[in-house]
Amino acid sequence: MIKSRVLPKGLHTRFDYSSRSKRSHPFFAGKIFPQPIDIERDPEGIIKRIDRVFYDLEIYNASDLIPHETVLFQHGLIENEYRMQTELEPCRKYAWSVRARFNDGPYMRATEWAGNYYYPRSARNRYLRSSEKKIKQRRAANTFLSLE
Repeated sequence: MIKSRVLPKGLHTRFDYSSRSKRSHPFFAGKIFPQPIDIERDPEGIIKRIDRVFYDLEIYNASDLIPHETVLFQHGLIENEYRMQTELEPCRKYAWSVRARFNDGPYMRATEWAGNYYYPRSARNRYLRSSEKKIKQRRAANTFLSLE
């Protein structure tokens, strides 16, 4: 029987994802887990025992910056990148969240969910022009995630 546990407190993995758009089919690509910093921050030596790594990606419709309706639910991705096959609607806000899961002996462990917002190109360009200062402030406050 495989048991599931979250990583111990104090171990905050750096799991960066960025989204790039070709029209309304976003492409998500991230750093491979684990990174050297993950190994340094692993007091129990869990990371060194990793057997297989999978990635989970969830995308939500996020009107008013509150994620609600699920648009995509992809679990168990082997690669650390994913291109959506379906097209996103323009001028809507989307939130995404991603995590890494891996085997540690009899346990299935997972990193914390990390996420960001995605704006399809037409809406994003208008938003960038009108609120560039706000976006720079948000990026400065949230340095471990990037949105291209």
